[in-house]
Amino acid sequence: DYFKRINDSFGHLVGDEVIARVAVACQQALRTRDALGRTGGEEFLVVLPDTLLEAAVQVGERLRANVEALRW
Repeated sequence: DYFKRINDSFGHLVGDEVIARVAVACQQALRTRDALGRTGGEEFLVVLPDTLLEAAVQVGERLRANVEALRW
């Protein structure tokens, strides 16, 4: 959350690094056929083809845990 605050406080190069690290952490939680993209300042979109709701919820939890585990 709050990428704008990071950019304003530490500069856009640091903000870009934060986004890149979040993206890598998320990609590690996904299958090769899944797609991850950034749709806005701090919004990401994940496409999970052929995935039932229960499995998608599990993926969402893995995504959250991977981002939470990042150490800055």
